[in-house]
Amino acid sequence: GYWKPSEAVVKDIVNLHAGLVKDFKAGCSGFVCDNSKLKAMIEQNLTGTLKETYNKDINNVRTGVSSGPKQEGMVLQKEEFTTEKVKEIIKENMNAFISLIAAIALVIGAVVWGIIKRRKQN
Repeated sequence: GYWKPSEAVVKDIVNLHAGLVKDFKAGCSGFVCDNSKLKAMIEQNLTGTLKETYNKDINNVRTGVSSGPKQEGMVLQKEEFTTEKVKEIIKENMNAFISLIAAIALVIGAVVWGIIKRRKQN
């Protein structure tokens, strides 16, 4: 059957859950925010400001209310690449490029070596 925790354990878990929602905001999955039985059980076991904060945070997430200041839109600037910028990017990433080529060469070498070895055995 299902686990039947004591009232003290339920209160501890509910307080921990409400505290985490208060500190880190609700990460609403269907199990948390859309679960009316869970919400009722949590409300039944919470008291005071923690209960009010929990309900407010869950409702804010469900309705999409932003907790921060309203941010205006941002216009992106077009970035143009010149040959100097491209050369600089290549120069900055040369070690990664060489490592990639070496890894590809090793893989190809291992495959060729395996094919040659297998043909010699047959």
